[in-house]
Amino acid sequence: MKVFETIFEESGMLRAIMSGGNPSTMLRTSGITERFDAINAFFSELKGLVESNPKAMLPDLFKYLETIEKHNLFIKKRGGLPRAGSRGRVRLMTAHRSKGLEFDHVYIIGAYDGHFGGRRSIERLPLVNSVYNLGHNELSSKQPNIEDDLSRHSSEGAEADERRLFYVAITRAKKGVTITYAKQGADGREQLPSQFIGEIKKDLIEELSAEGGPAFGWEKDFEEKKHLLFSVAKSSSTPGVGASLTPGVIPDFAADQEFIRNIFERQGLSVTALNNYLECPWNFFYSNLLRLPKAQNKHMMYGTAIHRALKDFFLQLKNREIPKENLIDSFELYLNKQPLNDRDLKEVLEKGRESLSGYYDQYYKTWERNVLTEFEIKGVDILAGRGRSSKEPEVRPQGAIIHLNGNLDKIEFIDSSNSVNVVDYKTGAPKSRNDIEGTPRLRSGQETKHKKMSNYKRQLTFYKLLLDQYENGKYKFVSAELDFIEPNDKGEYKKEKFFIEDSEIVELKEVIVRVVDEIINLKFWDKYCENLDCQYCGLRKLIA
Repeated sequence: MKVFETIFEESGMLRAIMSGGNPSTMLRTSGITERFDAINAFFSELKGLVESNPKAMLPDLFKYLETIEKHNLFIKKRGGLPRAGSRGRVRLMTAHRSKGLEFDHVYIIGAYDGHFGGRRSIERLPLVNSVYNLGHNELSSKQPNIEDDLSRHSSEGAEADERRLFYVAITRAKKGVTITYAKQGADGREQLPSQFIGEIKKDLIEELSAEGGPAFGWEKDFEEKKHLLFSVAKSSSTPGVGASLTPGVIPDFAADQEFIRNIFERQGLSVTALNNYLECPWNFFYSNLLRLPKAQNKHMMYGTAIHRALKDFFLQLKNREIPKENLIDSFELYLNKQPLNDRDLKEVLEKGRESLSGYYDQYYKTWERNVLTEFEIKGVDILAGRGRSSKEPEVRPQGAIIHLNGNLDKIEFIDSSNSVNVVDYKTGAPKSRNDIEGTPRLRSGQETKHKKMSNYKRQLTFYKLLLDQYENGKYKFVSAELDFIEPNDKGEYKKEKFFIEDSEIVELKEVIVRVVDEIINLKFWDKYCENLDCQYCGLRKLIA
């Protein structure tokens, strides 16, 4: 994994992608997003290969790629960035693949009998019962025809499956569905509409005929202009490397802004993304918006294995007693799936065994067992404040909805009224309360009027904001704590619990509104962080 990341960064591949055209159109050029999608798809495939074989070497990768090429297989894209001008475009998929998705408008094509329902099954020529039971005609005439029953039930089952699939397709729409079918098939035979169309209430249907109606105009328009639809798109950007942006000026500002907003609205804002932005806007841009592929280091892989092991452990602990060995075995299982070299594996394996053993001994008798683990919250919306004046040229978040996301390590139920304590695991060295609070260390007699909220405290405050808005306050946030899995130098395990104040929520909301404003209006474009060696600011210079 690290080899691929190194090649990607040091070979000039990233530079070629970022500067492979006019920088003024870099953000919204479809070629850019497609290349990033392809790289991320390959990186995801590589991660899957490594998880199945942590000891895989470069020859194994080449053999795997040769197999893909030999059999003409496709590497599946997972997610990906929205295409430039993606609004107003159409997504094509099967009815099966549409499950769980929603769209304003859905078009169901090929809704003719035999395709959606009414499939004909080939039946064998029925034989007279006496053929089966020679000499036992009287007995056989009283027996049910099992083969006929099976055929009938099989046909009914297939029809029911088709009906459910048609229902899935229809219910993907939020505003309207258009169902189409051709009256004549490719073989010239006449086709009838699917029987499922006839099962829809008549008052819900508006029939559009292709002969003389609106659909006729659409067909005619398509025939006249299909040479335009299927022609190769011409880029309006100026080719060549080395074009530059005028400092403080972003050409075609509205189009770039629209592209960023499309990505941002789809992804939402997590506390990790927020902290990345506050650390360096370009860290956020590359890590959270464009999502550059990046390999985990040994500390991150260690943390991943710890989190997964604790998730499994607490899921089992709800109903029965779980020995320490189960927790450690689970950790070893997940760690062995990581692409660690022998030296690093031995180091973190020993570290994890020792830490989890002491952690178990310290807390096993006092752990709350009524918990939720790895609780994911998506699409919690907060109102960003009052609406903007119509005279303001910028697209401001005031009055707009901001989508927040998060993943909570553990939620402990304190009582029967859904009061909860949120727990976040930390695998690094335990921090002091002052470090977590963001309180600066002062000399004796010094005072400070300003206390900057730390990433840790912002994370816990963000979780309260999420839970308070989740399903109309389904869970009552009481407290949050950082649970350090490793002991300090004295061998002591620490937990730090916090009660989030309303003023801290107000402060966090103000930060979120400011950050969102800077993101969607590209105010960060000419900003750099204070770290002179920042790799993300260095990447920014590739498009400057």
